[in-house]
Amino acid sequence: MHRYIHTYIHTYIHTYIHTYIHTYIHTYIHTYIHTYIHTYMDIYTHKYTHIH
Repeated sequence: MHRYIHTYIHTYIHTYIHTYIHTYIHTYIHTYIHTYIHTYMDIYTHKYTHIH
């Protein structure tokens, strides 16, 4: 019984941490890429507009 509870808690914590880290990394990468692309496109558009 004790072993079962231990395994259950371990699995629960592992799943929780994994989900949390995954969500955090996903959000961070998404925000980073979004900001990067946005900045890059702004610069590109700005230069392109100035040429014409």
